[in-house]
Amino acid sequence: MLAELYRLACEEATGALECARGVVYLRRGYVRAIVMREEAARLGQLLGVSESLVARAARGGNLGRKLVEAGVATPEQVEQALRRQTELRLAALAADRSPVSFDDGARPRPADVSLPFDPLPWLRRFVEKRGDAIPSGGVRATEIPARLLRRGEAGFARALTDGVDMVMLPRAAHPLAQFLSAVGTLRTATNDERRDLRRQLAELHPDKHPHASEAERARLVERFHEVAAAYRRLS
Repeated sequence: MLAELYRLACEEATGALECARGVVYLRRGYVRAIVMREEAARLGQLLGVSESLVARAARGGNLGRKLVEAGVATPEQVEQALRRQTELRLAALAADRSPVSFDDGARPRPADVSLPFDPLPWLRRFVEKRGDAIPSGGVRATEIPARLLRRGEAGFARALTDGVDMVMLPRAAHPLAQFLSAVGTLRTATNDERRDLRRQLAELHPDKHPHASEAERARLVERFHEVAAAYRRLS
């Protein structure tokens, strides 16, 4: 669930992400509704009021506005409770290990729609709080979405995309690597990758192309150094 939610949020997708425990409805990458198979984080509990009162308000249209009109809570309290409800429901869904599916373009019922919620900051906090292990050895990010780069981490992201040994990264970069590893974007360098790079080095070596033109040799040398640098990072 975490990996798919991360990917869909970065792609600013619209549709329904479903697992055995519930459904997350997204609109342009933002969570707009969560429907649970078994109710979790009831709004009445978060506001400290009876569920019957919440249910009566829900029948009258916009739930938040009706709760405010009924004097149950202030607008700020309702907004805070709705956001907290979304966070708790996402945490419950993240613990679900069942297969997930995505229905592109699906929309929630109007009664289920809540405040727009950006899941990316929540995902970062959730992973850091959960305490996933920091990867070790050579790592490489398969893709760094543009929405993540806007967080001021472009330098770290470029290093991770090119491949880097974790011991070479400053400690400040570890939370990002921890997060990318948790959502499946970061992968550890494997023997197969190193073997492929060695094969490329052998094929690109200038001595293997004695009849190449000066321009071709210059291109081969440049590419050879690029692959050699990548091999050093992964080794």
